[in-house]
Amino acid sequence: MKADRRKRTVSAAIAVVATLSITGEAMAAACLKPSESAAVSARLFQTELMVAALTCQRRGDYNTFIRQFGSELASHGKQLKATFNRMYGANGTTQLNRFVTRLANEASLRSLQSTDYCGTTDALFAGALAVKSGKLSKVAATQTFSTDHGLPSCAVEERVAQIK
Repeated sequence: MKADRRKRTVSAAIAVVATLSITGEAMAAACLKPSESAAVSARLFQTELMVAALTCQRRGDYNTFIRQFGSELASHGKQLKATFNRMYGANGTTQLNRFVTRLANEASLRSLQSTDYCGTTDALFAGALAVKSGKLSKVAATQTFSTDHGLPSCAVEERVAQIK
């Protein structure tokens, strides 16, 4: 009887440890690593400028931005695709498409909620076009909307795990 209880206790303990290991691995796979956040910030910045261009008749400025930072945006785009493939596996492309669409929808909603949206985008475009080559992600990360991506951060997950 004691042996059966011990076996059940050991089996339960093994199951708990296995579950926690799998959960930890799954959580790590489904969160944004600090090294990946630059690509996300750059995409948020690009999306905000795209919506501003369409809403405020600033297509010329947006096209200048794209020409000026095309190689950086392409590099960040590749990183973003790799990030979503890591986080979502075979569904990475679908999840990335949903993510980009959601960012555009949220930026569009912000544009509708602001009474002087186009006025505020003047400074956004001026700042974007003044950025030196290679510094796009640093400037993008300083924008007020740079963390409005809704992706869990591995850094936060790691801090929570350390507290427990």
